[in-house]
Amino acid sequence: FFAVHSPADSSAETLDLAKISEKLEKQEVSIASVEDTQIQPVTLESIQSNHPETSVWNLLQDLPEQVDPKDWKLQIVNELFPLKEDITSPLYVGIDGQTYDERIKESVQAFMDASEKENYKLKIVSAYRNLATQTANYQSYKQVYLQQGLSSEEAEKKAREYVAPPKTSEHSLGLALDIVTQQWDQGGKGLVEDFAETPEAQWMKTHAKDYGFILRYLKGREKETGYQFEPWHFRYVGKEAADYIDRHGLTLEEYVVLVYAKNGIELTYKVDEDLKVE
Repeated sequence: FFAVHSPADSSAETLDLAKISEKLEKQEVSIASVEDTQIQPVTLESIQSNHPETSVWNLLQDLPEQVDPKDWKLQIVNELFPLKEDITSPLYVGIDGQTYDERIKESVQAFMDASEKENYKLKIVSAYRNLATQTANYQSYKQVYLQQGLSSEEAEKKAREYVAPPKTSEHSLGLALDIVTQQWDQGGKGLVEDFAETPEAQWMKTHAKDYGFILRYLKGREKETGYQFEPWHFRYVGKEAADYIDRHGLTLEEYVVLVYAKNGIELTYKVDEDLKVE
Protein backbone atom coordinates (compact mmCIF):
# COMPACT_ATOMS: atom_id res chain seq x y z
CA PHE A 1 0.00 0.00 0.00
CA PHE A 2 2.83 2.38 0.90
CA ALA A 3 5.54 2.21 -1.74
CA VAL A 4 9.00 1.51 -0.36
CA HIS A 5 11.61 4.09 -1.29
CA SER A 6 15.35 3.96 -1.04
CA PRO A 7 16.77 6.13 1.76
CA ALA A 8 18.83 7.85 -0.94
CA ASP A 9 15.70 8.81 -2.88
CA SER A 10 15.31 12.47 -1.88
CA SER A 11 12.15 12.77 -3.98
CA ALA A 12 10.32 10.25 -1.82
CA GLU A 13 7.28 11.75 -0.15
CA THR A 14 7.27 11.75 3.65
CA LEU A 15 3.83 11.77 5.25
CA ASP A 16 2.93 12.86 8.75
CA LEU A 17 0.50 10.84 10.82
CA ALA A 18 -2.57 12.81 9.75
CA LYS A 19 -1.80 12.31 6.07
CA ILE A 20 -1.12 8.63 6.60
CA SER A 21 -4.48 8.25 8.34
CA GLU A 22 -6.25 9.98 5.46
CA LYS A 23 -4.98 7.31 3.08
CA LEU A 24 -6.16 4.39 5.20
CA GLU A 25 -9.47 2.59 5.21
CA LYS A 26 -10.85 2.42 8.76
CA GLN A 27 -11.66 -1.06 10.05
CA GLU A 28 -13.47 -1.49 13.36
CA VAL A 29 -12.52 -4.48 15.49
CA SER A 30 -14.20 -5.69 18.65
CA ILE A 31 -12.37 -5.70 21.96
CA ALA A 32 -13.41 -7.02 25.35
CA SER A 33 -14.59 -4.72 28.09
CA VAL A 34 -11.75 -4.50 30.59
CA GLU A 35 -11.97 -2.99 34.05
CA ASP A 36 -9.18 -2.16 36.52
CA THR A 37 -6.40 -2.89 34.05
CA GLN A 38 -3.67 -0.84 32.45
CA ILE A 39 -3.93 -2.35 28.98
CA GLN A 40 -5.07 -0.08 26.16
CA PRO A 41 -5.60 -0.84 22.46
CA VAL A 42 -2.67 0.21 20.29
CA THR A 43 -3.17 2.88 17.63
CA LEU A 44 -0.90 4.60 15.14
CA GLU A 45 -0.95 7.61 17.47
CA SER A 46 0.23 5.57 20.45
CA ILE A 47 2.99 4.02 18.35
CA GLN A 48 4.22 7.48 17.38
CA SER A 49 4.09 8.57 21.01
CA ASN A 50 6.04 5.51 22.17
CA HIS A 51 8.74 5.92 19.51
CA PRO A 52 9.55 9.63 19.19
CA GLU A 53 12.99 8.79 17.81
CA THR A 54 11.41 7.69 14.52
CA SER A 55 8.09 8.15 12.73
CA VAL A 56 5.20 5.92 11.76
CA TRP A 57 6.07 6.74 8.15
CA ASN A 58 9.59 5.38 8.56
CA LEU A 59 8.31 2.30 10.37
CA LEU A 60 5.88 1.59 7.53
CA GLN A 61 8.57 2.10 4.92
CA ASP A 62 10.82 -0.40 6.67
CA LEU A 63 8.18 -3.13 6.79
CA PRO A 64 8.48 -5.94 4.25
CA GLU A 65 6.29 -5.40 1.20
CA GLN A 66 4.23 -8.58 1.62
CA VAL A 67 3.02 -9.05 5.19
CA ASP A 68 -0.31 -10.64 6.09
CA PRO A 69 -1.84 -9.17 9.29
CA LYS A 70 -3.87 -12.36 9.70
CA ASP A 71 -0.83 -14.64 9.63
CA TRP A 72 -1.26 -17.36 12.29
CA LYS A 73 2.11 -16.43 13.75
CA LEU A 74 0.87 -12.94 14.61
CA GLN A 75 -2.32 -13.73 16.49
CA ILE A 76 -2.70 -11.66 19.64
CA VAL A 77 -4.30 -13.01 22.79
CA ASN A 78 -4.73 -10.80 25.84
CA GLU A 79 -7.51 -9.26 27.93
CA LEU A 80 -8.66 -7.12 25.00
CA PHE A 81 -8.54 -10.02 22.54
CA PRO A 82 -9.52 -13.19 24.44
CA LEU A 83 -9.30 -16.59 22.78
CA LYS A 84 -12.81 -17.89 22.20
CA GLU A 85 -12.00 -21.60 22.00
CA ASP A 86 -9.12 -24.05 22.09
CA ILE A 87 -6.88 -24.11 19.04
CA THR A 88 -7.22 -26.91 16.49
CA SER A 89 -3.72 -26.77 14.96
CA PRO A 90 -1.57 -29.89 15.53
CA LEU A 91 0.48 -29.96 18.72
CA TYR A 92 3.88 -31.53 19.32
CA VAL A 93 5.39 -32.92 22.52
CA GLY A 94 9.01 -31.82 22.35
CA ILE A 95 11.87 -30.52 24.44
CA ASP A 96 11.58 -31.00 28.21
CA GLY A 97 8.31 -32.86 27.61
CA GLN A 98 6.58 -29.59 26.78
CA THR A 99 3.82 -29.27 24.21
CA TYR A 100 3.74 -26.56 21.54
CA ASP A 101 2.48 -25.92 18.00
CA GLU A 102 3.93 -28.53 15.65
CA ARG A 103 4.79 -25.84 13.11
CA ILE A 104 7.41 -24.30 15.41
CA LYS A 105 9.18 -27.49 16.52
CA GLU A 106 12.22 -26.96 14.28
CA SER A 107 12.59 -23.36 15.44
CA VAL A 108 12.37 -24.39 19.10
CA GLN A 109 14.99 -27.08 18.52
CA ALA A 110 17.32 -24.65 16.75
CA PHE A 111 16.95 -22.09 19.56
CA MET A 112 17.78 -24.66 22.22
CA ASP A 113 20.64 -26.18 20.18
CA ALA A 114 22.21 -22.73 19.80
CA SER A 115 22.06 -22.15 23.55
CA GLU A 116 23.84 -25.46 24.17
CA LYS A 117 26.66 -24.41 21.86
CA GLU A 118 27.14 -21.45 24.21
CA ASN A 119 27.20 -23.89 27.15
CA TYR A 120 23.89 -22.56 28.44
CA LYS A 121 21.65 -25.17 30.03
CA LEU A 122 18.14 -23.93 29.39
CA LYS A 123 14.84 -25.49 30.36
CA ILE A 124 11.37 -24.91 28.96
CA VAL A 125 9.19 -24.90 32.06
CA SER A 126 5.87 -24.07 30.41
CA ALA A 127 4.47 -23.98 26.90
CA TYR A 128 0.97 -24.85 25.63
CA ARG A 129 -1.89 -24.69 28.09
CA ASN A 130 -5.46 -25.32 26.97
CA LEU A 131 -8.25 -23.05 28.17
CA ALA A 132 -9.36 -25.45 30.91
CA THR A 133 -5.86 -25.61 32.38
CA GLN A 134 -5.47 -21.84 32.25
CA THR A 135 -8.83 -21.39 33.97
CA ALA A 136 -7.87 -23.87 36.69
CA ASN A 137 -4.56 -22.06 37.27
CA TYR A 138 -6.32 -18.75 37.62
CA GLN A 139 -9.02 -20.08 39.93
CA SER A 140 -6.44 -21.74 42.19
CA TYR A 141 -4.61 -18.45 42.64
CA LYS A 142 -7.88 -16.64 43.28
CA GLN A 143 -8.90 -19.22 45.87
CA VAL A 144 -5.67 -18.68 47.81
CA TYR A 145 -6.43 -14.98 48.17
CA LEU A 146 -10.05 -15.62 49.07
CA GLN A 147 -8.85 -17.84 51.90
CA GLN A 148 -6.65 -14.98 53.08
CA GLY A 149 -9.76 -12.89 53.58
CA LEU A 150 -9.75 -10.80 50.41
CA SER A 151 -13.02 -10.01 48.68
CA SER A 152 -13.78 -11.70 45.36
CA GLU A 153 -12.87 -8.51 43.49
CA GLU A 154 -9.63 -8.08 45.44
CA ALA A 155 -8.73 -11.75 44.99
CA GLU A 156 -9.22 -11.51 41.23
CA LYS A 157 -7.07 -8.40 41.01
CA LYS A 158 -4.31 -10.05 43.02
CA ALA A 159 -4.49 -13.28 41.01
CA ARG A 160 -4.09 -11.34 37.76
CA GLU A 161 -0.68 -10.18 38.94
CA TYR A 162 0.59 -13.75 38.65
CA VAL A 163 -1.55 -15.60 36.14
CA ALA A 164 -3.60 -14.59 33.12
CA PRO A 165 -7.38 -14.78 33.48
CA PRO A 166 -9.20 -17.48 31.49
CA LYS A 167 -8.96 -17.13 27.69
CA THR A 168 -6.34 -14.34 27.87
CA SER A 169 -3.04 -16.26 27.86
CA GLU A 170 -1.12 -16.69 24.62
CA HIS A 171 0.18 -19.96 26.04
CA SER A 172 -3.15 -21.28 24.75
CA LEU A 173 -1.92 -20.62 21.19
CA GLY A 174 0.96 -23.08 21.53
CA LEU A 175 3.36 -20.36 20.38
CA ALA A 176 4.73 -19.19 23.74
CA LEU A 177 7.51 -20.69 25.83
CA ASP A 178 8.58 -19.92 29.39
CA ILE A 179 12.33 -20.58 29.49
CA VAL A 180 14.74 -20.42 32.41
CA THR A 181 17.95 -22.31 33.18
CA GLN A 182 18.10 -25.82 34.59
CA GLN A 183 19.92 -24.47 37.64
CA TRP A 184 17.33 -21.73 38.15
CA ASP A 185 14.51 -24.23 37.97
CA GLN A 186 16.22 -26.75 40.25
CA GLY A 187 16.81 -23.99 42.78
CA GLY A 188 13.09 -23.30 42.91
CA LYS A 189 13.57 -19.62 42.13
CA GLY A 190 10.40 -19.42 40.06
CA LEU A 191 9.44 -16.99 37.33
CA VAL A 192 10.68 -13.69 38.71
CA GLU A 193 12.14 -10.54 37.21
CA ASP A 194 15.60 -11.22 38.67
CA PHE A 195 16.08 -13.87 35.98
CA ALA A 196 16.75 -11.00 33.56
CA GLU A 197 20.17 -10.47 35.17
CA THR A 198 21.46 -13.92 34.24
CA PRO A 199 23.78 -14.36 31.23
CA GLU A 200 21.34 -16.89 29.79
CA ALA A 201 18.42 -14.46 29.87
CA GLN A 202 20.52 -11.77 28.22
CA TRP A 203 21.70 -14.21 25.54
CA MET A 204 18.11 -15.26 24.81
CA LYS A 205 16.93 -11.66 24.57
CA THR A 206 19.67 -10.89 22.05
CA HIS A 207 19.46 -14.03 19.91
CA ALA A 208 15.79 -15.09 20.08
CA LYS A 209 15.09 -13.22 16.84
CA ASP A 210 17.52 -15.45 14.97
CA TYR A 211 15.09 -18.32 15.51
CA GLY A 212 11.81 -16.43 15.05
CA PHE A 213 11.13 -15.59 18.71
CA ILE A 214 10.69 -12.32 20.57
CA LEU A 215 10.88 -11.42 24.24
CA ARG A 216 7.16 -10.84 24.46
CA TYR A 217 6.56 -8.70 27.55
CA LEU A 218 9.03 -5.84 27.69
CA LYS A 219 9.80 -3.62 30.66
CA GLY A 220 7.82 -0.39 30.55
CA ARG A 221 5.41 -1.61 27.86
CA GLU A 222 2.64 -2.86 30.15
CA LYS A 223 0.12 -0.44 28.65
CA GLU A 224 0.32 -2.19 25.28
CA THR A 225 0.77 -5.80 26.39
CA GLY A 226 -1.19 -5.85 29.65
CA TYR A 227 1.62 -7.79 31.33
CA GLN A 228 4.50 -6.93 33.61
CA PHE A 229 8.05 -7.53 32.39
CA GLU A 230 8.64 -11.27 31.90
CA PRO A 231 12.27 -12.02 30.94
CA TRP A 232 11.45 -15.73 30.60
CA HIS A 233 8.49 -15.50 28.19
CA PHE A 234 9.30 -15.93 24.49
CA ARG A 235 6.79 -15.90 21.66
CA TYR A 236 7.19 -17.30 18.16
CA VAL A 237 6.35 -14.81 15.39
CA GLY A 238 8.67 -15.96 12.58
CA LYS A 239 12.14 -14.68 11.69
CA GLU A 240 11.09 -11.75 9.52
CA ALA A 241 8.71 -10.32 12.12
CA ALA A 242 11.06 -11.07 15.01
CA ASP A 243 13.93 -9.22 13.35
CA TYR A 244 11.77 -6.16 12.63
CA ILE A 245 10.19 -6.10 16.10
CA ASP A 246 13.58 -6.41 17.79
CA ARG A 247 15.23 -3.81 15.58
CA HIS A 248 12.59 -1.19 16.31
CA GLY A 249 11.87 -2.07 19.94
CA LEU A 250 8.20 -2.78 19.30
CA THR A 251 5.61 -4.89 21.01
CA LEU A 252 3.74 -7.48 18.97
CA GLU A 253 0.61 -5.36 19.35
CA GLU A 254 2.37 -2.41 17.71
CA TYR A 255 3.76 -4.57 14.94
CA VAL A 256 0.33 -5.92 14.02
CA VAL A 257 -1.19 -2.41 13.89
CA LEU A 258 1.64 -1.35 11.56
CA VAL A 259 1.15 -4.41 9.36
CA TYR A 260 -2.53 -3.55 8.97
CA ALA A 261 -1.56 0.01 8.03
CA LYS A 262 0.94 -1.35 5.50
CA ASN A 263 -2.03 -3.15 3.96
CA GLY A 264 -4.08 0.04 3.81
CA ILE A 265 -6.11 -0.42 7.00
CA GLU A 266 -6.24 1.66 10.17
CA LEU A 267 -7.70 -0.26 13.08
CA THR A 268 -10.33 1.33 15.29
CA TYR A 269 -11.88 -0.32 18.32
CA LYS A 270 -15.34 -1.01 19.66
CA VAL A 271 -16.09 -2.60 23.02
CA ASP A 272 -18.15 -5.78 22.78
CA GLU A 273 -19.60 -6.73 26.17
CA ASP A 274 -20.04 -10.32 24.98
CA LEU A 275 -16.25 -10.69 24.87
CA LYS A 276 -15.74 -9.70 28.50
CA VAL A 277 -13.69 -12.26 30.40
CA GLU A 278 -15.43 -13.41 33.56
